[in-house]
Order: sequence, then C-alpha cells, then structure tokens
Amino acid sequence: TIGFEPSDLFIVAPRPSMGKCLPHDAEIVLGDGRVATIEALCRARDAELLTLGDDWTLRLTRPSAFVDDGEKPVFR
Repeated sequence: TIGFEPSDLFIVAPRPSMGKCLPHDAEIVLGDGRVATIEALCRARDAELLTLGDDWTLRLTRPSAFVDDGEKPVFR
C-alpha cells in the first residue's frame, strides 16, 4: 500500500458463482495435504479439496464438475 493516499480503497474480488481465472499450473492444496496443479486434477477427474466455509472454517469438498473451456485472453 506504499503510495496510497488515506482515502484510497481497493477491493479486488470476483463476483460469487463466476468462474475464477487460474492458470493450468496453479497449485491447489488437496484434502490430504498434498499439492497438485489444476491441470493434474482435471486430468484425474477426481479430487478432494480444502475449501473455506461461510463460518471461516476449512472443510473437505469435491468439485461438482471439471470444465475445460479452453484458453482465454488475459488483459492487463
């Protein structure tokens, strides 16, 4: 936050239920503590992941679908 004025407020958050853009080599922590890339999880079509619940506790969950919608342009 160096250089920000006291009145500046920046919130970076995607809308709920919208796809989040992560690269195929992004690493995800699995339920058993191992780390795997998104690409590996999509190829395996099976995963048990840690997710943060509404009560701020970690829970185990399984993805409901594995969707590869191709490459998308990224803008800066």
